[in-house]
Amino acid sequence: MADNRRTATAWDAEYKAGRYTGEPPVAFVQEILAAAHEAGLAYGLYIGCGNGRNYLPLVAAGLDLTGLDISTAAIAQLAARASDRCDRLLCGNLTALPTDARYPLVCGRVSRPS
Repeated sequence: MADNRRTATAWDAEYKAGRYTGEPPVAFVQEILAAAHEAGLAYGLYIGCGNGRNYLPLVAAGLDLTGLDISTAAIAQLAARASDRCDRLLCGNLTALPTDARYPLVCGRVSRPS
């Protein structure tokens, strides 16, 4: 639990300092869209959605994604950018998800705070 808090605090600092602000989405966004389309999937879970750099283009392309991130700063920034998605944004780790939730598509990108 202490490790989770330390990690969340580190990410909060990164996002407050401008991490990913103004950066374009990474190439895997197109790969996720292609795979989802090929599999006929339209909704899912984005783990580590951050402040939306990759999440928002996926949603704009038609995926209905729940966004999950451990950083309150990231979720706040994403909610400010996409207020219509607030009901789909969760702050925390996997235990923050509803116990009965099922996601046919799960995606995310692993990175570490600087």
